[in-house]
Amino acid sequence: MKKSAVLPKSYDGYILIGKDGGTKSKASYPFNLEKLCNLIDSMAMRKSEMRTNK
Repeated sequence: MKKSAVLPKSYDGYILIGKDGGTKSKASYPFNLEKLCNLIDSMAMRKSEMRTNK
């Protein structure tokens, strides 16, 4: 995971940036929504949120 100092002005896809400012994932369209959701759910902040909201 690298730090995202500069985001591209144009990009045909998505870039997932973590709270720490690092690039967690980057993919062009079309992308796998299930894979993206699983990645987000595996992140520490989201895990904490899921535990709190039960």
